[in-house]
Amino acid sequence: MLTNITNLTYKEVLDIRKHILNTYSAKIHNGLNYYNHLLQTTSLTSTSIKNLDNLLGGGLLSGNIYEFCGFSSSGKTQICFTIAVNISQYFEKCIYYIDTKHDFSARKLQNILEERKISEEISGHILNRIKVKHISDQYELISALYDIKTELSEGLNCPLIIIDSLPAIFYRTGNYSNTKTVMNHFVNIARYVSTELNTVIIVTNVIVQEDNISANVCGSMSYKPGMGTYWLTVPNTRILLTKHNHGTCSLKVIKSTTTQIDKQCNVSITKCGVE
Repeated sequence: MLTNITNLTYKEVLDIRKHILNTYSAKIHNGLNYYNHLLQTTSLTSTSIKNLDNLLGGGLLSGNIYEFCGFSSSGKTQICFTIAVNISQYFEKCIYYIDTKHDFSARKLQNILEERKISEEISGHILNRIKVKHISDQYELISALYDIKTELSEGLNCPLIIIDSLPAIFYRTGNYSNTKTVMNHFVNIARYVSTELNTVIIVTNVIVQEDNISANVCGSMSYKPGMGTYWLTVPNTRILLTKHNHGTCSLKVIKSTTTQIDKQCNVSITKCGVE
């Protein structure tokens, strides 16, 4: 049929077909080669928070999305600040901090470094490696991730992206009819950036009251992470934060593909950050 329509020979049609398949079809990977590629590109980044690293089996695994969830003032932002400072200070790596609440405080990071007796010059280098993006809506978040994707593809060494927080933008809008579509778009680009570009993504989330107590995922409490049912399965690891008296905070794994469920630890919130 094609030979009659195009006046091409049968061999020429096959050559064109082969070219189209080679150019546009999905690539076939040898299982062993793909496994070796994963071994070469997968990395474990220490948070330099001893108990948290032990909880996670050594640190943050590239290609994964982590969620810290908890009530307001439970320590989510403090732990994000500490992880960002630690990776910049101890590993001299770039970190992207996406601020959706417009309450990012460089002064708080500076206070942590001052308590650690870090010189002003070195503190400047540490803070300079923490790249902050202030965003106001869901579309700016997606656009920011595309911009980061481009920079990572061009060779930027950035092992961590922190998004603090998701509910701040997904609950802010009064139009919920398109939220699921936008959420799906966000999840797709976030998963691509984390898995294909070997980056860790940390997001913070709130805890909301559960309508169906039998369906809760937070132990015996009738509460669940926010962002709706669709989001529940997205993070590879979800950690519940509960703040206690005397500056202590408990971390409990309530969902994970790599860590034992219900495993928990305690950390201290100090002037030097979370320890």
